[in-house]
Amino acid sequence: RATMADAIVDCKAEYSSGDDRVCGEGQTVVNEFVDKLRDVIGGGCVSGNDVDARVLEIMNQFEWERICADQRFCRKFLNFNRHRYTRHMVATNENFSVLIICWYPGQATPIHEHGWNTGAYYRVLRGGIEVHSQMAVDRLHRPVFFNHIVSTAKDGSVVMKDSNQYHKTVAVPSAETTISLHVFSPPYFECRHSSDPTDICFEKMDAHVPYVHCVSDQHYLWEEKLCDVVAKVESTRVYSNFSNLFDLLRKTITVNADGSHDPDNVVKVQSLLERLYFNPKEIERYSSFRDNAYTRNLIGYDDKFTLLLLCWEKGQMSPIHDHAGSNCWVKVMRGTLQEVVYRREEGQSVPYRTTNFTEGGVTYMHDRLGVHKMGNPNSEEIACSLHIYSPPYHECLIFDEVTGEEKKVSISVAYGARFPFMERKLDLEGCPGRPICTLNALSAEIKKVLATTNPGENCANVLKTVFQRLKFCDGMWKKFIHFDPMRYTRNLLVFDKEYSLVLICWLPSQSTPIHVHEVSSSHVMTYVYILEGGLTFQFYDSENPENLDSNCLTSSLPEESRSLSRTVMNAGDAVAMASESMGYHKASNLSTESPCISLHLYSPPYIDCQYANNGEIKEVPVAYCSEHIEPTRGEAAQGVPTFVTGSPPMGAPNLNLEVAARCRPKVFANFYSFSQLVQKAFSSGKAKCDRNTLIFFDRFQFNPLEWRKFACVCNGRYTRNLVACGEDYSLYLNFF
Repeated sequence: RATMADAIVDCKAEYSSGDDRVCGEGQTVVNEFVDKLRDVIGGGCVSGNDVDARVLEIMNQFEWERICADQRFCRKFLNFNRHRYTRHMVATNENFSVLIICWYPGQATPIHEHGWNTGAYYRVLRGGIEVHSQMAVDRLHRPVFFNHIVSTAKDGSVVMKDSNQYHKTVAVPSAETTISLHVFSPPYFECRHSSDPTDICFEKMDAHVPYVHCVSDQHYLWEEKLCDVVAKVESTRVYSNFSNLFDLLRKTITVNADGSHDPDNVVKVQSLLERLYFNPKEIERYSSFRDNAYTRNLIGYDDKFTLLLLCWEKGQMSPIHDHAGSNCWVKVMRGTLQEVVYRREEGQSVPYRTTNFTEGGVTYMHDRLGVHKMGNPNSEEIACSLHIYSPPYHECLIFDEVTGEEKKVSISVAYGARFPFMERKLDLEGCPGRPICTLNALSAEIKKVLATTNPGENCANVLKTVFQRLKFCDGMWKKFIHFDPMRYTRNLLVFDKEYSLVLICWLPSQSTPIHVHEVSSSHVMTYVYILEGGLTFQFYDSENPENLDSNCLTSSLPEESRSLSRTVMNAGDAVAMASESMGYHKASNLSTESPCISLHLYSPPYIDCQYANNGEIKEVPVAYCSEHIEPTRGEAAQGVPTFVTGSPPMGAPNLNLEVAARCRPKVFANFYSFSQLVQKAFSSGKAKCDRNTLIFFDRFQFNPLEWRKFACVCNGRYTRNLVACGEDYSLYLNFF
């Protein structure tokens, strides 16, 4: 017990007088405290002596004794670490954040600042702290502080008037530990500082002291709300995924009736991109490279925008081009990207600005700013960049770099191709039932069929009558139909607990790799309906499945793998296939002239098409085109622990996270969203650690940029770093 205390001290030893029977008192104190702050700090940035005085008064009224009496609350918010002070996020919203910080004697923050517009208040609840400010640098470039403020638990609350200046805070070297309460407005999250203590510069503040996730649903600033404040919260990093990004952009981007964007909306989207960080493994899922040209890979499509990942081989550049009046935001995801901006003068393109953007860099472009070309200037490394075009466009102008001649070209990726499928007028007179004109109506009909019909051929026939009632109008389907010259596209329409619906678009001769449908140990029923063109399913048998190795465009089979049979489907055909009967298979558009469009329904949901390629597991990703139909909540998902019933608050990230953990082999998440699921899983002993829990735990992928922040290095001994803590669980990052 004494040895473990060197790694982490459990607050139960410090507050043994706490009583589990007083459960809820601590949270009641926090709720009352936050409500009072809301009344005072309702407009965001704090200014004025009257506001300062009122906030300090509220902090002085914080009932610390009631907190200490609630042992479960203490276990959640009062944790000490021998290697670094701990910052516990108690509450946060668009106007302010509240933290409780726990210090061992002598522990100190790095030299940092809070930003020019941040109001900072603190109160020492136990022990004492020293704030060192008004920093200068001596001849040896060592920081020297000229102002020292010492605060103890006997003193009242303090407002930091110089929080925009470089400073550091130190726990007094006394015999007892220190606990302090901090309020920041606008909200201040990670303590941002320079990783080199000898080089203190705001532009070089590349390190972060993280905070422990302890907040309840009602006091958390969800990713949706971050859109409203992210421009003024310079310390915020949001570790997200492409699914969340798609939903955030749908809520954030506003397009005027004439297709334009207000300047504030342009800045808001740019600020959002600057704060969002994505897992390199998810970026790799959408990456594809070609030697002869850069590639444009569809991530998501909406009426208001197109979301693409562009992949650049060494030295590849785009031609000089415009954007057909569309707004263009770019974020560098990997490598370096170069932008050259031109003015069009007398039929020529005249360069006037060249900028190199490194990983994480964000830029914006519009035709009123000129035309440009972009590319990878590096001859040794590849590059990837995220592009948002709003509104979407299908054609643009390119300009010859020498002659200046302009030429109109089509954009092949994310292009709602006007094939006969899009234009035909259906004869609905002989169609059973009323026409289905919306995705929500289609989802409701599918749920009804799956609930009342046994899986198999009969279910396929009933679903066929449903699909025949679809009314194919351009307004409904243009966001879902996308063709890619490199490979077939899988466009996700519906994803919930019961099934997934994917619209697949095939150009002539395109085919899947050889793959098998697997969702944990579940048997997947696949229902296919051909909307346009024709598909061929080819089934294979192999005693060594690992030998079935292919890439996305071609399938080379070893001699021992033989084609058992094949099924040909034409427009209007429907078929039902079970995963065990399908086995290893591939689907192909055998036409060399016509495209094909097919609907694929999987129950239970199946999303990520995995296959083997040269010994590696690869994936054909989905494009997020859904109107976000929320999953059914409050029911147990197979393959994951039973979760507590109830809906998350409005704007909660990853509404589909529980379902994703059931049917996706990889789930890209941040620590907070994961900890919320853990809280649901283990609250009050409602679930136990078993094999399903391990499966659930194994599927989550975390961003290295996020987890590395929690790692404390200690020579000769491993460290246990608290990441999240609730009343029924704790989540640690152990660093060896």
